[in-house]
Amino acid sequence: ADCDRLVATFTLTEEAGALVLSRPFIAGEPLSERLRRGSMPLVEVLTMGIDLLSAVESLHRHDIAHWCIHPGQVILLPSKNAILIGPERGWSQHVDDFGVPTSTTVLAYAAPEQRRLQSNPSMLADLFAVGQILFACLSQNPLDADSARSTPESLRHLGVQVPAPVDECIRRLRELDPSTRYQSAQAALRDLTAAATWYQSPDIGAPVVGTSDSRSTLTTATFVGRAAELLVLREAVKSARSGVNALVLVEGPAGAGKSRLLQEFVRDCEADQAWILHAKADSSKTQGPLTVLSALADAIVARFGIDDQFLPEIPVLRDRLALQAQTIVGALPQLSVLLGARAISPSSIIEPHLVGSAIARLLVSLGSRNRPLVVVIDDGQWADSTTLSVLAAVQRERSRLPASHTVVVVGCRTDRLPIGHPLRRVAPDRRVSLAPMSDSEINDIVESMAGPLPAPTRTHIVRASRGSPFTAIAWLRGLL
Repeated sequence: ADCDRLVATFTLTEEAGALVLSRPFIAGEPLSERLRRGSMPLVEVLTMGIDLLSAVESLHRHDIAHWCIHPGQVILLPSKNAILIGPERGWSQHVDDFGVPTSTTVLAYAAPEQRRLQSNPSMLADLFAVGQILFACLSQNPLDADSARSTPESLRHLGVQVPAPVDECIRRLRELDPSTRYQSAQAALRDLTAAATWYQSPDIGAPVVGTSDSRSTLTTATFVGRAAELLVLREAVKSARSGVNALVLVEGPAGAGKSRLLQEFVRDCEADQAWILHAKADSSKTQGPLTVLSALADAIVARFGIDDQFLPEIPVLRDRLALQAQTIVGALPQLSVLLGARAISPSSIIEPHLVGSAIARLLVSLGSRNRPLVVVIDDGQWADSTTLSVLAAVQRERSRLPASHTVVVVGCRTDRLPIGHPLRRVAPDRRVSLAPMSDSEINDIVESMAGPLPAPTRTHIVRASRGSPFTAIAWLRGLL
């Protein structure tokens, strides 16, 4: 293959009438050795990823699958570039001639279709392996054989600070289902190169991942636009780090993309080491009066139970909530052990606003400067009265504490807020109103799912959507 980032495993030459089989010498360090020292800088990983995808693209262009890409096959050069050692047909100790792994060395990097002993897997298995390598280089934990079995996690979800386009590129490479993975090394290379260029020169505008990936099936849409809205949310978290809590209302009609915006915001907060409590209200009649708050309480208990760094904070928390603990536990009994309290009476006979005030004090007491608390409640228009009372109480608690490191973000549908709804009486510190998306943004969303589309199809979807990403995606699914 014609690529300077790819070398043959062996070369066969004739010397003095004899055939000589030799392995080329490369002055560098195997990636497997480098990973033993921990994660790598993002710039180095991007350079290596571009080199690996260039090598894979060259192989695939010649209808050659590698099937055995793992850190031992990657050599890091002093220049920070990388070399991929080519396929080892007939010589590999790790994979047979049909692409089936035969060694535990490659299991963490073998695609699920290879692990199922599927003979002659497609070339897309190579893209999965590259994604696994990039993930291993940026994450804090080494991959094991089980890592190729589970749904791919976002690096930002794990607390790794990487730009969203880079995170999305790696996630798409690591998709378990080949049909939702990148469909060509060329498209992956183009996206990762664009992401690396943007990272070095952010003024050029962030690339939209996936729009050049020609596909026969749809995949998950890339987050597009809403930069100004995300900035408002990030500023609220920044204020919380300095000790000023905030209530933020994210509003818009159905299909405007509130939930997707909140999801992207949560990923940013996770990468920034914030503590996230996320709940979603439900319009069904089966939702109990404290369903949203109970979900938040369950998450609080789980976090204190699994993270030892929280243990020293328990006495401080109990002291802060000495007057409210019994009221809180009356509504949310799962917090009784954490707060060291028992309920005086059932929450049903306590006024909702008193319960709301007590729970608000709990929430604003949990955050810290280094680890602000971000509470995200989606579909707030369906929330019960006690949950809604917490929102107003969060603002009142600001004047009662010397510092509060908590942000509460509520998403709600403006078309589901009748006159007199409690959310209409809330005066948030920040308000994010979602306007219809532009034609180019709608086009980017649908092409990030489907790849390049014919101009008439794009025009039809953009006109039918009227700026609604939900409607655009629905039309796309209906057409394809």
